[in-house]
Amino acid sequence: MPRKNRIVSSTGLYHNMLKGIDNRNIFMDDYDRSKFLEILKETVEKESCSIMLYCLMNNHVHLLLEDLGNMSVSMKRIGETYAKYHNKKYQRVGHLFQSRYKSEPVETENHLRVLFTYIHNNPVKAGLIKEPHKYEWSSCKTYYKNIRKNNWLNTSIYHTFFLTREEMLGVMFECKIIYKPSWNINNRWTDDELNMILKHELESFPVITNKKRNNELIIDMRNKTGASYKQLGRVMGISTGIVERICRDRTK
Repeated sequence: MPRKNRIVSSTGLYHNMLKGIDNRNIFMDDYDRSKFLEILKETVEKESCSIMLYCLMNNHVHLLLEDLGNMSVSMKRIGETYAKYHNKKYQRVGHLFQSRYKSEPVETENHLRVLFTYIHNNPVKAGLIKEPHKYEWSSCKTYYKNIRKNNWLNTSIYHTFFLTREEMLGVMFECKIIYKPSWNINNRWTDDELNMILKHELESFPVITNKKRNNELIIDMRNKTGASYKQLGRVMGISTGIVERICRDRTK
């Protein structure tokens, strides 16, 4: 069966994930993690992408990047270069990562803000650390400590959303939003979960009487959750037909 084409982001922003095959660990020590960051830096310098966020976990990696023309080549280079290093070091053969990388488009500013929290809170959720900015292997520490010293990470997102470091941490500590990347097709949302997300989204879309903002809210909910038109309509109190029309018009 042929693979489905990736959904193209109108903003050029994507949330990508590389995961170890059979959920195996891809990082065995800190030197491995340092090597992966070195590869990211080299990729930014050589390929057409700009990395905004990253988080290295034991068996997977989250990346938020901007495609400047050749993201697939960049992701292939990252995966193949690290796999070659890893296999040589640990005397193994075969694939290191599960199939091709997972990817979801980031179409709205609110989705981007949620991903800033979701990606950086991965080690907190996994119980590796209590405060996201103290995790050594994510971009959170750069945003918190050395935002001016990093010359390869695109930190423009910081100034889009936050005035101070304290405000940034406050948002991440207080955020209780449930989030599932769109590639988790087996993780179906319940109506209660969607209602929780909708409640959070409404705080970011206060002008709910404005038609354009209403449409942006519907599109944001669809992009973020992957929920069906029928379920979104039921939760949001809108007809299925209207939800479908708004979402389809956006893709034209």
